[in-house]
Amino acid sequence: MNSFYDKYEFFPLTILESPLEVAQEEIKSIVENWWGDKRTYSDKVDLDKINPPPEITPGGAHLTKILLWEPKNNKGKTALFVNLQDAYDSLIHVWNNKYGKQAITLRLSNDSICKYPHHEINIKTENKEERVIYTHVESKWKFFQTGPIQKFENLNHYKSRKIKDRLNNEIINAYLSSLGYEIWSDSFYKSNISGIYFEQLS
Repeated sequence: MNSFYDKYEFFPLTILESPLEVAQEEIKSIVENWWGDKRTYSDKVDLDKINPPPEITPGGAHLTKILLWEPKNNKGKTALFVNLQDAYDSLIHVWNNKYGKQAITLRLSNDSICKYPHHEINIKTENKEERVIYTHVESKWKFFQTGPIQKFENLNHYKSRKIKDRLNNEIINAYLSSLGYEIWSDSFYKSNISGIYFEQLS
């Protein structure tokens, strides 16, 4: 099955348990204390304006761009895409700590074009607990998990003999599908309303 994100070597995505208009103000309240000059505007949802495929620029030397949108089939939820490989984890950590709402962060890779594949799901809960699971390649495949197990998880996956089979895009797709998010589908990256763009200018 071809997924929307397969065009990217590495793909960061976060889903915030907050309506778009609320999430906009919440994110704004954080970045206005972190960034210098910036601009915010509304426009049609277009991930290419944040970072066109295939590569998400690594490191933190470049200026940050964020897109918030309400996925077409997930009214009342907000998706966040950013031009940072770590999915702007520091922002999501502060958001969760400040507002006490759930955030699901995914880091997915297309293993056929990614030199160091990485598959991760990170849940920051309303109780400010954190569950992290990932498989990735350094010199060889490694598997890691920590934090309270979530109801949607299938623990049998983590017993697979091949480490790379313990968590991959298909398993993450299945987990997100059970929560109502079709992250592989083009429709997830479309919206019935305009997206909100944040751009760091200095």
